[in-house]
Amino acid sequence: MASTPLLRLSPHPTSQTLKKPYFPPPLSTVRFPNPLKTTISISRPPCKKTTICMSYQAVPATERLISAVAYCLPFFNGLQYGRYLFVKYPNLGLVFEPIFPLLNFYRSIPYASFVAFFALYLGVVRNPSFSRFVRFNSMQAVVLDVLLVLPLLVQRVFNPGFSVLGRTPYLPFVADAADRQL
Repeated sequence: MASTPLLRLSPHPTSQTLKKPYFPPPLSTVRFPNPLKTTISISRPPCKKTTICMSYQAVPATERLISAVAYCLPFFNGLQYGRYLFVKYPNLGLVFEPIFPLLNFYRSIPYASFVAFFALYLGVVRNPSFSRFVRFNSMQAVVLDVLLVLPLLVQRVFNPGFSVLGRTPYLPFVADAADRQL
């Protein structure tokens, strides 16, 4: 008999309180008692508000020309990889025919690629008097040229050397020095 009042206080399954969906209150209205406080004080320097704005500034024609000429180094050194395409498709060579005189001049100078590489890197990329636009494009051309040399090095490593075939290689300055020592 003593349990009868307790049964009346428990909610009945058919009561209205179970039929209503429960929506918790938003967190902005919930008040937490005694929020945690830090015991360590951190002092920060005052932040400078910097605004980054992108604005289009016209690049002078001389800087655009220097940047475009910088890409001639990887272009000229990369043409050797297209020789198979030029053999298979002869009409493709007609596109490059206007630059043949410039390419022949470039290839006629001994060590032109080596000299052009260091001239571009030391004379333009490392020179702060040029704008960032010119230096960035020149550095990109230098990186492309280095990446073009890697397959050539791999090809030379895996091809049989002169000594393996029984031939004596002639290296311009090294051969003269070796001959004098003998």
